[in-house]
Amino acid sequence: MNTLSFKCNNCGASISQAQQVRNGLCDQPSCLLTARRHSAATIAAERADLQQTAQRHWDNIQADRPADAIMGVVPFIRPALTVLSQARRSAFQKILQDLIDSVCKQPNLAEAEAVTGDSATVEESAEATVLASACELCGGLCCKSAGNHAYLQPATLHNFLAANHASDATDIMAAYMAHLSTHTYEGSCVFHGAAGCTLPRAMRSDICNRYVCTGLLELRRNLSNSQTAPVYLSAMQIKTVRRWKRIKR
Repeated sequence: MNTLSFKCNNCGASISQAQQVRNGLCDQPSCLLTARRHSAATIAAERADLQQTAQRHWDNIQADRPADAIMGVVPFIRPALTVLSQARRSAFQKILQDLIDSVCKQPNLAEAEAVTGDSATVEESAEATVLASACELCGGLCCKSAGNHAYLQPATLHNFLAANHASDATDIMAAYMAHLSTHTYEGSCVFHGAAGCTLPRAMRSDICNRYVCTGLLELRRNLSNSQTAPVYLSAMQIKTVRRWKRIKR
């Protein structure tokens, strides 16, 4: 059976899907130490540097911003939009078939996927419109590692069956294959299309629905401090603002 496989970025040991999304490291002390070296202070300094770059960008566009304006900084990715090859379609179909076979062997499996960290989804947030705009500006950096497997797990398919009253495995295959687009971003998820994810949210992996990047977490904390302050979003690649958007609230 073809299952998802991830390796620790430090020692090469096998890690879970949740560990891959979290930081790409296993839980061995030596590897966790590697993660700690990239300390909270370092991350804070990096975020502050990005915020300053975004501030300078907006100073050139609108220097008279309100004093309570909220700055949001997210990553930026824009790989080439390419035709989804038959090879990638076949690879996904094989992965999906293996998952379906697993589902048939575990008919009572409950949803068991989890991501370490903040579990609130963007959709559940009161600031959903702002956060969704930030995701749109980014373009889907978190989708890049989903490759041909889209982070789908047996539990994802069980949930789909339960929600749609699908009769058998054929329904699962047909439903997921129908959502593959003719084009996808090069090197990204097979469902990463020109307008975002081509899968309905209910068909996505729990990781895809619940993962919140550092930029969104930071933005959500700032939004919670004010219900009316305007938001100035910047999507940055390294230290360059590639896309931006102002949102009135």
